[in-house]
Amino acid sequence: MDRLPSGTVTFLFTDIEGSTSMVQGLGDRFREVLEDHNRLLRSAFEAGVEVRMEGDAFFVAFASARDAVDAAVAGQRALTLHRWPGGVRPRVRMGLHTGEGVLGGADYVGIDVHRAARLSAAGHGDQILVSEATREAAALTDGPSVRSLGSHWFKDLDEPMEVHQVIADGLPTDFPRIRSIGTPPNNLPSPTSGFVGRSGEIGRLLGLLESSGLVTLTGPGGVGKTRLALDVADRALHRFPDGVFFVPLETLTDPDLVAGSIAEHIGIGLEAGDDPVEALTAHLSGLELLVVLDNFEQIIDAAEIVARMRSGAPRLTVLVTSQQVLRVAGETVFPVQPLDLPATGDIDLDELLKSDAAALFLERVRATGMATELSLKDVDAVARIVTELDGLPLALELAAARIGVFGLDGLLARIGERFGTVRGGSREAPDRHRTLQAAISWSHDLLDEAERHAFAELSVAIGGFTVEMAEAILDPDLSSEAIDLVESLLHKSLLRRSLNGGSVRFSMLRSIREFAHRQATASGLTDDATRRLARSLVELGREAAPRLESEGQSEWLDRLTTEHDNIRSVIDWARTGGDLDLGLELAGSIWRFHHRRGHLPEARRNLEALLAFPGGSHRPRAIALSGLASIVYWIGEFERSFDLYREAVELFEKLGETERVAFCFYGMSTAASLIGDIDVALDYAGRAEAAYAACGQDDGVRRVVPAVAFATWMAGHLEVAAEQWERAAKMFHEAGDIAEELQTCVARAIVDYQLGRSGIPNRVRGCIEAMVAFGDVTGTLMALEFFARVIVATNPETAVRIAGGARALRATTGGGHTPETVGLTSTWEEATRLLGAERTAQMSEQAEALDVDALVALARAVDLVSSEAGPDAE
Repeated sequence: MDRLPSGTVTFLFTDIEGSTSMVQGLGDRFREVLEDHNRLLRSAFEAGVEVRMEGDAFFVAFASARDAVDAAVAGQRALTLHRWPGGVRPRVRMGLHTGEGVLGGADYVGIDVHRAARLSAAGHGDQILVSEATREAAALTDGPSVRSLGSHWFKDLDEPMEVHQVIADGLPTDFPRIRSIGTPPNNLPSPTSGFVGRSGEIGRLLGLLESSGLVTLTGPGGVGKTRLALDVADRALHRFPDGVFFVPLETLTDPDLVAGSIAEHIGIGLEAGDDPVEALTAHLSGLELLVVLDNFEQIIDAAEIVARMRSGAPRLTVLVTSQQVLRVAGETVFPVQPLDLPATGDIDLDELLKSDAAALFLERVRATGMATELSLKDVDAVARIVTELDGLPLALELAAARIGVFGLDGLLARIGERFGTVRGGSREAPDRHRTLQAAISWSHDLLDEAERHAFAELSVAIGGFTVEMAEAILDPDLSSEAIDLVESLLHKSLLRRSLNGGSVRFSMLRSIREFAHRQATASGLTDDATRRLARSLVELGREAAPRLESEGQSEWLDRLTTEHDNIRSVIDWARTGGDLDLGLELAGSIWRFHHRRGHLPEARRNLEALLAFPGGSHRPRAIALSGLASIVYWIGEFERSFDLYREAVELFEKLGETERVAFCFYGMSTAASLIGDIDVALDYAGRAEAAYAACGQDDGVRRVVPAVAFATWMAGHLEVAAEQWERAAKMFHEAGDIAEELQTCVARAIVDYQLGRSGIPNRVRGCIEAMVAFGDVTGTLMALEFFARVIVATNPETAVRIAGGARALRATTGGGHTPETVGLTSTWEEATRLLGAERTAQMSEQAEALDVDALVALARAVDLVSSEAGPDAE
């Protein structure tokens, strides 16, 4: 044995929590578990000296308090990450105290050894407890930190100890109260599983209990209100010397029984004939205690009883869980949100575990005995599962309970059937928590008829809605009550509220919305509600179309982005038997939104599918044809674009819509230029100008200027084209059409590049920066490709990476003109000459994984002083 340290020593005690049960459950296999346990901890505790080991309990001494804390953390991490035989992981509790190392033969004697042992016995599996002396001696300023658990009395010790819990990355942080003596009276149920996450909410709630006498936790069924309330109550136990009492109310439906139920759970006897509220309040008067009232929503009329209790017992604190607020004086409402979801995109295990939702799911999966080591594929599956389940703790726990049946991939595949798959769970759970559907049904059953009707109809807005949209969606008999109904559903936790810019928006969690949508379908409400939603979006599209090409266009693009999910659902509805005219007009009128925000392929699919149906009124069909013509123009199908515009013109002329005819003539002109038919292009530019003049649309002249500029450019008259592009840019600037102004500036820069003028890379990069700020995805990628072309002679490797990445992204976001479109040789041709074909292809392929931000960063990093070569210098 190594020599035992003396002087100031930090003592570490450990043991396996519930080891007797493990022995009984594992039988002979426990020996293998114990051998792994011993090996892992001995390796972690190398900085100390093992004093003795008894059964599964270690006693180790350390000369350094910091070494002792680090060893404890290393030991817990090793135990957590190890793949255990049979999938059963021993949960080890650890306690550390620093004091005088008094030797008595081959062991230590003295009170400080007993303090460390008491700390270890007071903790829970996976928990590390340290005394105040150890916290000070370890000077924990980096790495692990500590959380104060307050002052506690322990058996056979003459004075209390300040106890702290060690907090370290990768280790659980939330545990039940520690086991000490002198605990205030309470009836808090022992949790059947560890509490995961919500550290921020717990801290805020503990603060609210000190400042407010009535705190109501609100949220939908399954969001974890009860578990959060119990954990907070447990942590606040020592703040209430007269006790902490949990009162479950889910079985009560009569408000008159509430006072009696509270008295029963606190242990107060009420005399027959007394007013129960007055008698209860008289007993509580002067007492400093916390009462947790769980599931208050079905007896919300008893809220006044809580107000009377608070008034008559000013030192009483009440913590309520309810799906709706009590609306009494002094109430502080605390909405409980679903658990944090993982970041989007490719993430590793460490990034995944930053999500409370993923941490809870994996903790419950481990409890089933499943392996805990995850591949990158598994990490992605877990992230998708917890996201699909909205981060709802109940849904996550129920899903984890099925992991042994389905596995991760099978569970993910079935998660869309969540009301069938996400069921089961603990046999001790209330019936309403045995399935996700039961939890939501509990909320639904508390609604009146008008609320149920509104709840069902509003589910068609899968992307959320404003109050104004709710008025449009709801049945005419209910629309006048929309504000009251939305507010009621919000207070009953079936809606969520968020701020989008300056607008208040409402939405449902996915699981709740799917339940509501099933109710709507079963009641025959879906089709009419969706039609009303579609009409409101068509009106939005009509209003947005001209504003997408004038001042304020960025705000309108953002507004359509907010409604994009609703737009998609309405178009899908129109494609699958809904109102064809509404789908045609909506998809056609917002083509510019799809263009700017990089959704060209999506817009193309929608419009082609809708136009494939026979019939439809002339006007919606013409709007859809002109929209599709514009979309395929930007994808690069110029001949098809020309033909679609011509087909739209025939309908618009029959309808007498001269301004829309003028726009189609403009589109036909630019398409003809890029086909190479300059005479036709100039002819249609003239027709467009005449049509705009005929309908009194003077602003339409600015549309015609770029059409003429394109024709002149493609005809090879570069000097004249440069002047025309300059004129067009000024006109777009005056009109507030920032997006078109930037595109014309890029065109002007490329013409100047062809003329051999200087400063081109800097000008194009400036346009890139402005397009990024504006949010023009298609324009940004187009400008990046032109930027790559003008720097390729001096920066071939960067040029290939930018061009390769932009080309790959265009496959998803859509089109935009390329250098080849306007007659320049390709970036690849010049790069191949300078780098060789193999190196060019290799770098281009590597760049295919880059996103827009990475490509813009590459462009920003280019030294433009040496990038001034024009086409003649190549």
